[in-house]
Parts: sequence; structure tokens; C-alpha cells
Amino acid sequence: AVVINAEYGREHMPPEDDPKATRTLFVGNVDLDYPEHRLRALFDKYGKVSDVDLKKQKDGYSSYAFVKFTDIQDAARAKDELNGYQTGRNVLKIGYGKGVMSHRIWWGT
Repeated sequence: AVVINAEYGREHMPPEDDPKATRTLFVGNVDLDYPEHRLRALFDKYGKVSDVDLKKQKDGYSSYAFVKFTDIQDAARAKDELNGYQTGRNVLKIGYGKGVMSHRIWWGT
């Protein structure tokens, strides 16, 4: 089921119905001067963040980050509510991070 977010006029698809949904968000267009601790604090409002990996671009006007949540519902809510959020001079563009296929089997307790 797709729901329209009335405040922003955006479509929202619950993560259980979205085949692209992951606990990791790709956060594009982060202002170069926006520090990692502020980015983490921004996303922490939506649930427990287990990792923030901020990639600073040396030539350009924006950086990007991967923000990993412990719960997929929290990631979906943060994606919906923070997409379009202003950080300094830039507006965030947020989507689900792509899963990486592994050719290893993890065995253990």
C-alpha cells in the first residue's frame, strides 16, 4: 500500500512492502561543513543508529553518508521525514542503501 505524506506530498511505502528497503540509508548532498556528530544526532531522533559513515568529497560542494539503523522501521521513517531536509547550503537526498551480495557463509554462535 502506498500512502501520501500530506505534509510533503510524497508517497510513502511501508518497508515491508518495499523490496528496496534496508536498514541502511544513503544520504546524498550533505553540506561539506556539516559534521558527522550533527548528522548522527539528526538521525538518532528516529531510532537507534548503529553506524554513520560520512564520506567527505574533496572536489565539489557536497558529501554523502551511509546511516545504518538497528530497525528497518526507524530507517524508513527517517528516510521519509528527512528527505529534503536542509543541512547548511544543501538539501538532503535520501534513499535506501543498496545491499551488498556476499559469497561467504558466516557460521558460528
